[in-house]
Amino acid sequence: MTIALFILAAVSPCAAPTLCPSRQELVEALRAQVDDRISAYYKNRSSDDDLVMVMAKKFMGVSDMVCGDALSPGSRSMNCKYTVRYRSDIAYEVATLSWQDGKWVITETHDVWRKRR
Repeated sequence: MTIALFILAAVSPCAAPTLCPSRQELVEALRAQVDDRISAYYKNRSSDDDLVMVMAKKFMGVSDMVCGDALSPGSRSMNCKYTVRYRSDIAYEVATLSWQDGKWVITETHDVWRKRR
């Protein structure tokens, strides 16, 4: 029984895999978050600004993903922690993910950035 739980923990980022995002769904939520931030920037800038170019950092991968229990009974909203690797940086993030309109959405995030060695 203990071995089965260990294998389940190694394969899935949470105790109930049907209630939390997969690694691919987390990556899609991260991409959508970047797109939303860029769109919001362009919408909020004044028309007087000179030419502005925004480049998002491409992330190389996501690892160490672990999600907690649902934030409230019956909801598909939870906190997850994960590490995002970029070419020259690493971001350690804790985010609240919610199931909205058939996909996982990052509604809040806290991160700490470090340079890669």
